[in-house]
Amino acid sequence: LNSRVMLVKADTATKTVTYSVVPYTDIGVEHMIVDTASNLGFIAINNRASPSDTATAAGVIFKWSMLNLAIRGKINLNKVGSNLETVLAFSINDIERVLYVSIDLPQLRIMQITLYSILELKPPYADLRGGTPIMVVGE
Repeated sequence: LNSRVMLVKADTATKTVTYSVVPYTDIGVEHMIVDTASNLGFIAINNRASPSDTATAAGVIFKWSMLNLAIRGKINLNKVGSNLETVLAFSINDIERVLYVSIDLPQLRIMQITLYSILELKPPYADLRGGTPIMVVGE
């Protein structure tokens, strides 16, 4: 196979979009973990292309709901110096409700992601006098 994948990187500061096309074999789903307490899954897609290409984007971590497979979040990894951040491993601390992500750089880096988040606040307006019950919906 000689398949290729287009990577798109948008820079909101400069309002520019950079495109690069890399061989499909340079991008791979390499790590996945499931948190059964919150019914969330995390998947790491690493870019194994040459980091010397300035248009090459680093990997990405997706969070999805195991109940309906909806994407709940996305974390873009970065290019640090001439190195692309890539995920080495996932580990969950059930007591602290934290996902630890081991990031491969010349020096190992650990990223912490909380395993809870607020999806909705009800009511959607402010009560200046107080006394209105607030419902927080989360995962």
